[in-house]
Amino acid sequence: MPRDKAFNTIFDQIRLLKNRGLQINNLSSAKEHLKDKNYFDLINGHETLLLDDAKRSPKKYTKKSFDNFLRLHDFDKQFSSLILKKISEFETKLKTTISYHFCKNHCSTLAENNNYIDINHYNKPGLTDGPKQYVKYFYHSNDQEKTHKLFTQLSQPEIGKYALM
Repeated sequence: MPRDKAFNTIFDQIRLLKNRGLQINNLSSAKEHLKDKNYFDLINGHETLLLDDAKRSPKKYTKKSFDNFLRLHDFDKQFSSLILKKISEFETKLKTTISYHFCKNHCSTLAENNNYIDINHYNKPGLTDGPKQYVKYFYHSNDQEKTHKLFTQLSQPEIGKYALM
């Protein structure tokens, strides 16, 4: 378990970094960055890349500056943003593709348009088809049939009610 650490002011944080050999070219800029980004995200999150030896104590930086941490932090934020954007694009593509193919196969006529909200057009997962906490949702504890309320036949007015949601 990590040891408890006392609160350090921005001044204390900068003094600690300087004592470890980190070059700080612009003191006021460093103070502002530590206030805006916090020490953990800015320093601790990237220090193993810049320490002389991450496994040795005391921590020491040679020929490293505060600007190195800023560049790593900015790269990390840009990279994270790009990854999240790509995940979002993938999610949209996946949902669109699933919807398209489901509708193509099950909603090709006006009479079939509401099939996507009829649970009988979906397969009930098997007991070992996924995480237990999700799969068990489709079963009552002592009955292995389609017993969940989602699997009951909905009347046409009920189907219409769900279609408007």
